[in-house]
Amino acid sequence: LLPNLKQIYLIDDIENEKIEVLKDEVNRLGGIKRELETLIHSPIPQPYSVLKDKLVDLKNNYDVISVKVDEFKSFISFLKSSCEESYNLIFAYYYRLKQIESTLRTINVEKCFVTFNPLIDNCYDLLNKISVLLNDKPINVKEINNLVIELNGIANTLFDNVDSTYNDAQLAESSIIYANRDRYQRSEVHSELCILEENFYKGD
Repeated sequence: LLPNLKQIYLIDDIENEKIEVLKDEVNRLGGIKRELETLIHSPIPQPYSVLKDKLVDLKNNYDVISVKVDEFKSFISFLKSSCEESYNLIFAYYYRLKQIESTLRTINVEKCFVTFNPLIDNCYDLLNKISVLLNDKPINVKEINNLVIELNGIANTLFDNVDSTYNDAQLAESSIIYANRDRYQRSEVHSELCILEENFYKGD
C-alpha cells in the first residue's frame, strides 16, 4: 500500500515520519503478540499475572495503533478527495469564466474589460497550473490546495463583482430607456440623459 501511495501522491516529511512511526508500532505489536503466544504455548506454565500484563500491553498498543490507522485512512481519503474536488473545480470554474466573459461582452463597456480581463486571465492561469499538477505524478496535493485557495479568493470576488456590475448596467440602461419617453419633449431631460449615457459607456 505505502509504495503505491508514494507513487501516486507526494508525501511531505511530517506525514512520512508519521507513517514510519506507525510501521514501527505495528512491528512492536506483532512482537508483543508473538511473545504472548510463546508464553501461552510454553511447556512451563506461566504465572497468570505475567499473561495478564502481556495482554494489557497488547491491548494498549492495539488501541494506540487503531487510532493512528484511522488517522492514516483519513489522510489517504483527504488526498483522494482533494484531487477529485480540484479536478471538478477546473471544469466548474472554466464554465463559469466563460459565462463571465459573455456577461462582459453583453455589458460592452471598455472600463469593465480593462478591470476584469486581467483577473480572468489570472484565473485561467491558476486553473492550468492545477491541471498540470493533477497530471504530474506523484501529485503534490499541498501545492494544489494552496492554488485552489488562491483561485477561490480571486474567482469568487471576480464573479460577484461582474454580476454586480451587470445588474447595475441593466438598471442604468432601464432607467435611460424609461427616461427616453420625455427626452425630446424636455430639453433638460435630454441634456441629463446625454451625460448619463456618456458615463454609462465609460463605466462610471
